[in-house]
Amino acid sequence: MSAIEKEFQLNGIKLAGKLWGDEKGHPVLAIHGWMDNAASFDLLAPLLTDAHVLAIDTAGHGFSDYLPTGSIYNIWSDIADLFSVAEQMGWDEFSIVGHSRGANVGILMAGAFPDRIKTLTLLDGGSPETVSAKKMPAILAKSVLDKQNPRQPRKYPQREDVIKLRTDGILKLTPTQAELLAARGVSESAGEYYWHADQKLKATSEMRLTPAILQSFYSSITAPVLGIFAEQGLADMFLETPIRNEIKQLDWHTLPGPHHFHMDESVEAIASLINNSYK
Repeated sequence: MSAIEKEFQLNGIKLAGKLWGDEKGHPVLAIHGWMDNAASFDLLAPLLTDAHVLAIDTAGHGFSDYLPTGSIYNIWSDIADLFSVAEQMGWDEFSIVGHSRGANVGILMAGAFPDRIKTLTLLDGGSPETVSAKKMPAILAKSVLDKQNPRQPRKYPQREDVIKLRTDGILKLTPTQAELLAARGVSESAGEYYWHADQKLKATSEMRLTPAILQSFYSSITAPVLGIFAEQGLADMFLETPIRNEIKQLDWHTLPGPHHFHMDESVEAIASLINNSYK
């Protein structure tokens, strides 16, 4: 099943995405992780049956525009954009499949607008980082300093060196996975290659959620939640959080693989669990 490229104009920026399946199928919004892009779902999306799947490049990623100078990418920054995209698709109610940061965004969307989300699938995510309220002043100060000292992308004369940044990173990708993301994530300028995701994505958020705020979002979710976690991924961040029990309908599983397991060995098992959750 081949994908169709899509573009959406909203709030002065362009968002890009990839669309799979029949428009009569179950609407599914797929949200990628931090510094990834819509190609993260190239293997999974075609396996979702009777589904109309839109994988979006969130702002600052892939083929989508950056946020304006001076902006900070908080996890709640994407929510209005993503609901605007859903409205342009004509989706009053839809499901979310979110990976990592995308799962965290999905938690906030489903908690803020429970009547709009039919099902929520968390792929190795769904536990946004929380801090105590007393740490907020220091976090805000760090965010201001990050704005004043923006980062620049690392550039290399060889494309293979840029790919190596992801295969040797903290959350290591295989060369095949890195190449999938590179199709939408690597640019060349004056003979140098670089990952073109907005470097402002690496800046500290102005504020963070407290445990009490996250608990409120969990308890507001009415959709069935399917949690699928990688055995060598970030499962502990969610499964060891007591407030996850505030989610009313939670079914969770662990599968083999590292953090990007939906791009490799576990993709068929993940698709099967998701397809069964739609029934």
